[in-house]
Amino acid sequence: MNAKFFDLTTALDQADTVEKAWRLGLAFFAAFGATHICLTAHAPGREFFTKWSTPDWVLDAYLESDVSTTGSLVAHCQTSLSPYFSGYDAERRPNSLTPERIRFLDTLRQVDITHGIIFPVNKQPDCQWGYFSFNTRLSREDVQQIFERNGGLIGLAGLALFHRVEQLSLAKQRLKASLSAREEECLLWLAKGLRNDRIAEKMGVKPITVEYHLLNCRKKLGATTREQALVIAVMNSLIRNASRQAARQAPGQTLLAKPNAR
Repeated sequence: MNAKFFDLTTALDQADTVEKAWRLGLAFFAAFGATHICLTAHAPGREFFTKWSTPDWVLDAYLESDVSTTGSLVAHCQTSLSPYFSGYDAERRPNSLTPERIRFLDTLRQVDITHGIIFPVNKQPDCQWGYFSFNTRLSREDVQQIFERNGGLIGLAGLALFHRVEQLSLAKQRLKASLSAREEECLLWLAKGLRNDRIAEKMGVKPITVEYHLLNCRKKLGATTREQALVIAVMNSLIRNASRQAARQAPGQTLLAKPNAR
């Protein structure tokens, strides 16, 4: 096994958040000349999953166009595992460069992406398809040389990053989905250093109800103490949005619409 690949996969296994895994990937692929990297995954019955290093407006342009769901790239990723070379001169094949695809390639040029190597990810039997994209400002000839020298390593590393980021993202979504709004609010007030009686006062409930919510938090997050549950929630950004909302609340006002609900 290549030493660089072994070091990356070891570090990815140790990464406990999406952002930590993502930073490892960015550093790894930058060493091969990548300007940006992108992960995209589709699966029936599940939210469209994306993680791109480009500015948000580039991803928005992608998601709002037909190139995210139709076209030669999508067809290739759905049916093949062989690499796909992207860019104006790399995609000059019959019916490949549609007007919308050309507009999106123009968008990529604004963030120093002129060419790329797209490695499909196609998992059966759950019908998931997606890709890891290695993107660069380099010429087509330079990209071809990178692929000839290190294409196998880049593809394997991209697949490892894809699966780890997706795994951590889905785990975070499951944690988020498992907490009720009241449980999130209890953790938020706990993070602010409030005791049960003060949390109860803020929420308009009894202290025993607060204790019940915090007990559920511990069970759902696999924590042995309320403090550990709080740490897990913070590390997974489960109460970040609530924190922003709390900053806008008047003193003594609950975060929820019905302060007397129990």
